[in-house]
Amino acid sequence: MGQLVTSGVPRSKVEQSLDDLSIISFNYDRSIEHFLPYAMVVAFGMSLKEAQEIVGAKLNIIHPYGTVGRLPWQAGEMPDCEWGTEQPWNIHNLAQQIRTSSEVVRDHQGLLTIRGMVSNAKRIVFLGFGFQPQNVDILVDYSLSHDPELVATVYGLSQTNRISVTKMLKRKTGIEDDELLLIMNAKCIDMMRDFSMLLES
Repeated sequence: MGQLVTSGVPRSKVEQSLDDLSIISFNYDRSIEHFLPYAMVVAFGMSLKEAQEIVGAKLNIIHPYGTVGRLPWQAGEMPDCEWGTEQPWNIHNLAQQIRTSSEVVRDHQGLLTIRGMVSNAKRIVFLGFGFQPQNVDILVDYSLSHDPELVATVYGLSQTNRISVTKMLKRKTGIEDDELLLIMNAKCIDMMRDFSMLLES
């Protein structure tokens, strides 16, 4: 992901490297937010503090089920927790940031934001996604009229489950053209490496 975000971007335009990326993460952790500044440090030779400021200001990421707090350098009011801290002093406050699926469904504004991100995307990529129906429902409520490309990894799923995932995605998104669907029985890293040109385009 670090390579995809920084590839071909000159140092003078580093702040634009995240403009076309939106992430909906169903994980509680902050691994993406933690990692991206380090990728920028390596790619652009900037300081970690500067990279964190750019990621904090420009990365469009939503965690529907919440997170275990924000990283200390991230803006916001919710409790923070340093990366890798095993016994945070404010663990009770951090736990209150975790949400259930019913709480997510009741958050109408949050759902509108998530579905707006999906409905405006020209390419939707599912990485390590479990395709649980309630999570797919969070992403899409009506067919997507603009026919985006869909790329998905289904590593480890049986053939019958891969067929089911394909049918579910077609039904939920309204996409009928098989040319717009790329369903791969591959690990995320392999898909991102082998299809980097597609993902960068």
